[in-house]
Amino acid sequence: MQVRYQTDLYAGHLLVPIDHNIDCNKYSYKMLERNRIKGVLSCKKRTEDGKDCLCFDITGKKNLYQEYKDRELKFLEMTELFQHLVAILEAVREYLLTEKMALLEPEFIYRDVETRELFITILPWERNEDYPFRKLAEFFLEKIDLQDKNGISAAYHFYRSQTYPGFFLCQFLPILEKESILSRQNEKEEEKEESKKEEITYGREIRERQREFKVLEEEEDSGIEEKESRLWIYSILFAFLLLGLSFLSLLDKNQRLACIGLSVTLFLLGIGTRLWQVLRKKQEETRKILSEKQRKGEEMEIKIFQKIRQKKGLLMKKEV
Repeated sequence: MQVRYQTDLYAGHLLVPIDHNIDCNKYSYKMLERNRIKGVLSCKKRTEDGKDCLCFDITGKKNLYQEYKDRELKFLEMTELFQHLVAILEAVREYLLTEKMALLEPEFIYRDVETRELFITILPWERNEDYPFRKLAEFFLEKIDLQDKNGISAAYHFYRSQTYPGFFLCQFLPILEKESILSRQNEKEEEKEESKKEEITYGREIRERQREFKVLEEEEDSGIEEKESRLWIYSILFAFLLLGLSFLSLLDKNQRLACIGLSVTLFLLGIGTRLWQVLRKKQEETRKILSEKQRKGEEMEIKIFQKIRQKKGLLMKKEV
């Protein structure tokens, strides 16, 4: 079918020639001209260059070729497209128009740019074609996302189904529903796998942070321990040194008493530092034992939680 397009600054029109053997004064043309059917392009009879034609208003609309020129078609978009086409064809039947009157090639299926509403082109006469959905099926195979397994399966089923004689578009909806169920199941499985990966990654990050914190803590503890060891050793050494000086004959009585007092103070400081060091080590060992028990308890809780989730997943699968 040779069609023409007429566009200007304000409007766009699709011009379909009328064969001289076709009577456009019959009921079907009057229904299209006088009624605003939802999802159907409005049309009027016009004479261009001495030839009669049907003029369809396509202002502010894009056909499927234009819509998906630079992007791929997703399974959900394909399902939505089929549902809208079937709904429009059902509405058309209420006006005693048939599916054979519809131009269901991608270049004649339009979508409003602003409202995203779908429109099809209906002729006031029936078309006698063996495979009216072939171009639409080829369009789906060409534009479907190759990473979308459900979309590829649905496009292939549609291409194969439209070759059967007496095929109607509404017959394909049950196949789409099955594919939709499979798609939802695949999405749930992918979400579970992603959640598992996130849990594993999160667990690794926590363990790495715990290791880093533990290394820093051990370095800090070793530095404190080294300082404490130096303090109590030097304190006791200086205490004995001062005590030895106090017995020298060069010092008078007051100096000897001062040396003895200072040596006792340093000795007590060294002993106290050593005792504090021992107590701190015991507290550290106790804390490590408690943290290890807590870690084991958390691991047990995680395992129990994972088992509960697995049981719930199995129950949900059985219900499905």
